[in-house]
Amino acid sequence: MAVVARGFAVGVLAFLLAGTTAVLAQAMGRLSGKVVDSDGNPIRGVVVSLTMEGLESASRSLQTKTNKRGKFVLSVADATVVYRVTLQAEGYATLMQRLKLTPQDTTFEQFVLQDARAPDPSDAGPPGSGAAASPARADPALAAYNRGVAAFRRGELAPAADALTVAIEHDPDLILAHSTLSLVYLRQERFAEAADTAERTLELDAGDFKALLVRYQACRELGDDQRSERARRALQAAGAAGDAARRVFNEAADAYNLGDIERAQALFAEALALDEGLERARVALTQIDLREGRFELAHASAVLLLEARPDDPEALDLRYAAARGLGTVDALGPAVGGLLRVDPSRIVDVEGHAADLMDAENIEAAVAMLAAAAGAVPQRPRVHYLLGLCHVRQGRDAEALADFRRFVELAPDDPDAEVARAWIETMS
Repeated sequence: MAVVARGFAVGVLAFLLAGTTAVLAQAMGRLSGKVVDSDGNPIRGVVVSLTMEGLESASRSLQTKTNKRGKFVLSVADATVVYRVTLQAEGYATLMQRLKLTPQDTTFEQFVLQDARAPDPSDAGPPGSGAAASPARADPALAAYNRGVAAFRRGELAPAADALTVAIEHDPDLILAHSTLSLVYLRQERFAEAADTAERTLELDAGDFKALLVRYQACRELGDDQRSERARRALQAAGAAGDAARRVFNEAADAYNLGDIERAQALFAEALALDEGLERARVALTQIDLREGRFELAHASAVLLLEARPDDPEALDLRYAAARGLGTVDALGPAVGGLLRVDPSRIVDVEGHAADLMDAENIEAAVAMLAAAAGAVPQRPRVHYLLGLCHVRQGRDAEALADFRRFVELAPDDPDAEVARAWIETMS
């Protein structure tokens, strides 16, 4: 079972630091077991002990007893290491077994205890000798692996790398050790070794999630575009691109917060390339385009966001900001209408910008905004008044007359109502 880890490294992503609460939570696991006799009957009162393999003398054993149905449950803080389970009950031969749990999940196991008087085929002594089964010696590869994981969790990278290297020397095919060592190298900024070790891990297990991520990150740090692209495609093929995209997104957010806008934009774009559904990255790119005055790009991005989230207030606001920047009739009308349908309180801002456009003699753009506003918020008096003034300037008297009449109907005591009545009298 591949080790699942939140940590990813290089001081790039905050949640990738080992030892944090999030990492510890991700490493937790549970063993749910049932103990039966050779006939399949449940055994009550069996003492179940769980100890980290290779560290029996240094680690506290977890213990419980089976209930009347022969069942028990034990929870561990770190399911990424290998454990040894021991089951003892009066009248039965002691059973010891090596066990791998699944992080963030429950592992279900059934154990069979043999009658102490019956010969056990797993006994170390010759058949019929009556010799009890002697405890199996700890696997040196797994013991070294567990030491390496423990050191890694303490943030002791050099000892972790040494122990994991020893584990691989004992067992060159121990996927767990290769996978974790690649992560340690990444934390040490030994990017070439991280990439190579991740490659070796993937040779042993092409679906190792952590190794896919480490290889991609290490190749990016090396500036190897060709390997990075292959690693990106492998992530997508394995369905792991979403997690990688979120990690790159966090890196981009750090760059943005530090004021490195150019790097942030490149990383947000990379995150979006990894996962086109990562809308946060598209939002961030849209915001950067707005900040840099690239209103056409910002508007196009906002439109894409709205295809996925038609009534999302943030996306509507981004489209409105981009449309204001563009100042075109085609962009302003839909942007204003969509925004006000979801957030009518923005009408004050719309009226203010329309008035600015009128002052700048951009009457067509002002009409586009006000017409959309009248459709979305028809009971807003001032929208009709401003529309009437625009239509007067355009020489569209019939429409101006209708606008002024609607304004007076909605707000007969408004200070501008007398002006509107004068226009009505003139046009009638």
